[in-house]
Order: sequence, then C-alpha cells, then structure tokens
Amino acid sequence: MVPKKLLVNNLGFLALIASCAGLLALRGTIFSRQLSLEAPPARPAKLSALTVFFHERPPYYFAVGDQVKGLVAERAAAAFRTAGIEFRRVLLPHARQLQQIREASAPCAAIGWFSNEERQGFARFSDPIFQDGSLIALTSVDNARLKTGVSLGELFQDLGLKLLVQGSYSYGAALDQRIAALGSGRVLTPASNTAMLEMIVAGRADLMLLAPEEARQMTSNSAARSAAFRIVEVSGMPAGMTRHMMFSRSVPEEIVRKFDHALRPLYLEGNGDVQ
Repeated sequence: MVPKKLLVNNLGFLALIASCAGLLALRGTIFSRQLSLEAPPARPAKLSALTVFFHERPPYYFAVGDQVKGLVAERAAAAFRTAGIEFRRVLLPHARQLQQIREASAPCAAIGWFSNEERQGFARFSDPIFQDGSLIALTSVDNARLKTGVSLGELFQDLGLKLLVQGSYSYGAALDQRIAALGSGRVLTPASNTAMLEMIVAGRADLMLLAPEEARQMTSNSAARSAAFRIVEVSGMPAGMTRHMMFSRSVPEEIVRKFDHALRPLYLEGNGDVQ
C-alpha cells in the first residue's frame, strides 16, 4: 500500500506536469495566433494620377477652355496615354514648378523644360519631346543697331545693348554663360514673353532671345504688335534646345522609361532623328 504522504506528493507532481503542459500548449496557440496576425509583405505603392505642371507659353503649351493645346503639350499627352500613365495637368507659374520639382514631396512633373546640369541634380528628365529652332533676336522696329545676320560674338560684344532675360529660364549652356557675363547689359525679369515685348516698347531693354516658332506666334496674333517688332536672325547661333518632361525624384524611374518608350516614335515623326 502507498503511503498517504507519498501519494499526495505524487499527485501534486502530476498536477504540476499537467499545468506546465497546458501552459506550453497555450503558448503555442498564442504564438501561432501572433504569427497569423502579422501583416503580409508590403507591395510597391501604385502611382496615382501624375500631376503635370504647365504654364502659358504658346505655341508650346496653352489652355483653350478646359483643354491644353500646343506643340509640346499634345505630344506629351499622347505619350502618357500610350504608356498607360494617368495624369492631370495643373496650371502653375514656372518658378513655382521648379520649387515643386525640387521639393519632390509628391510625384509630379513639369512639361517642356530644358535639361541642364543644375536641374539634373534634383530632377529626372525624359527623352526629348520637341526641338526648338535656333534662337533669334526680337527687337523694336525702330532699333537700327541690330541688323539681320549679326554674329553671335558681335551681339554679345555690343555692351551698349540691353538684353531682356527671363529669370529661372535657361537659354542653353553656351548662351547662359554669355548672358551671365553681360553684367549690367542683362535685364532680368519674371515677366511673360508678351510682357517682355511691352518692356522693349517702353525702352527698358533692346532685345530678347527666343525660338522662331515662338516669335512668329507672338507677332502674328496682333497686326499692331507685328508692325512694332522685327525678327533679327543671328549667325552662329547654336542649334535649338530640346524640351523635355522634368519629373520629380519621387517619380519612379520605370515610369520615366515607360513615358520615353511611348514618346520616341512621336518625336521622330515630328522632329526627325534625335540630335
């Protein structure tokens, strides 16, 4: 016969073992439940409709009612649609466009910008959308000092002339350097091209540089304006710059490449081979 004290001790030991087994089983249940509650690996976020900034700059991009028209705007829109990239266009002054692209707080892009070393430091650039013609000078009709055929060197050596320049714009690396060296011969302004024409009429500057397609657009809109200005071709002017889509760094690289793939045949059709 088993002593009563030993029987009690054995029963206590068995109860302890059963309790430990129960805790282990409960721990396994809790642990498995915790595992089942873990979130699945995150999938890459899908880019929602891309915000595309533009400003009024005929004939490249300009609003007509609720549509955006122009040589650059319509080609870019076709590329976005072909690539299957949703986008929405927002009218914004060009200086604020640069600020938005720099901050890159949300995926966005700006249409029709020239690519240069400074901008490449904070933005991604598409392949060319459009290539401008070589820049020409636009001056008042009574300015006899500027004659068609003036060389680029002569134009920038004549320190008596005042060149009207849009601030935050690039005229291409070669011209940007020449313009920066003008000192007091350079008049900076944030004004639009149309307002710049009025500044030339008012005698605040002698000339401005712009692409021929842009000059023709501005002077053809008004007979009075056409009669007040004349186009001066400059020999030795570099080839026209290419306009691009400027994407913020928050736009994935594969989105830019998809846009480029859709854009290339449109560019070749409209501009000839890429230069």
